[in-house]
Amino acid sequence: MDRLSLADIYHGTNERAIAIRGLLFTIVLTPVLLLPTPAREIVSSEAIAVAVGCGAVTGIVLSVCLEGVRIDADRSDVTVAIATLVSTGVATVLVWILLPREHLSTFTQFAIVFSWSFSLTSATRHIVWPAVFGSAGARD
Repeated sequence: MDRLSLADIYHGTNERAIAIRGLLFTIVLTPVLLLPTPAREIVSSEAIAVAVGCGAVTGIVLSVCLEGVRIDADRSDVTVAIATLVSTGVATVLVWILLPREHLSTFTQFAIVFSWSFSLTSATRHIVWPAVFGSAGARD
């Protein structure tokens, strides 16, 4: 297993570089998501259990299912930015409609668990698995 330089991690397109970038993004994003006080409040143990369970399952499933999906280099950055903004707006409106006001903090907890399960699953599959079991399971 060859070593990755910082330039490979930043610009690399192989699965290991993408997994490391995702893990670093999750490490940076977690404290930012926990800054608002409502994000640290526990509204009910049942709501937290559902948010954590759904976040973990969704993160693992999407990590496995979206492995081969890449945005084409031919696409415009503007198109990708607009699609991201629209999908974020739609998701925000759905959360406001579906979650009662007192349970909105559970969405932040869902997002944290989702990002950790997604990035840890990806890192396990592309970094830990090949290191432990050899390159036979690697997909670089």
